[in-house]
Amino acid sequence: MMVTMIDPILASQTFATIVGLICDYKQEHAANQTFMLYLEQHRFDEIKNAIAGTHAIQDAVNQLLQEDHAQILAKLNLINDVLTQVLSKVSGFEVLAQQLGTGKTMSPQALTILTIFFRSNAEQIALRDPPQLMLSPRGGCIPINEPRFLKDDLNTLESFGLVRLEYEDGRPFYSLTRPGAEFAKNTNFNLPNDAVDVI
Repeated sequence: MMVTMIDPILASQTFATIVGLICDYKQEHAANQTFMLYLEQHRFDEIKNAIAGTHAIQDAVNQLLQEDHAQILAKLNLINDVLTQVLSKVSGFEVLAQQLGTGKTMSPQALTILTIFFRSNAEQIALRDPPQLMLSPRGGCIPINEPRFLKDDLNTLESFGLVRLEYEDGRPFYSLTRPGAEFAKNTNFNLPNDAVDVI
């Protein structure tokens, strides 16, 4: 079975354009016309055809149209924050992220956790008390320099989709996601000296 690969630049441009047009449509209070008619009248024929040609995109657009303008803007701000933090640690994109982003960045501790997790080839990391992260099944611990912010850092990694929280016998553990592995592989982050020996 042949899988058609979508040009990532075209895909990102189309995504940004669709979301922007939904915001414009709702801001103009175009209640007297459908979104598709709005696109037609403003001559966005390619976007209209892209939406009409894919059932999944239609469903996603319809779901966004049901939300109010403030909710959409809040989600866009969240996307911008996530993108800024990820790009700020990818070689070649740092300046762009600093200039166009919100200035927020992932903590060194969160980046240390993700980088060691990826490089160790461990299948999961387990959260234990007192606050520590155990690499499983290979053993060893990820050094934690700010235990009071450990859960916050783990929540950040999870919210970005870089790790996945699961439970086993009621105990939390984290698995690495494909996006998390790709990010860790391409990050320009240098591990602190006390973390290098763990890998």
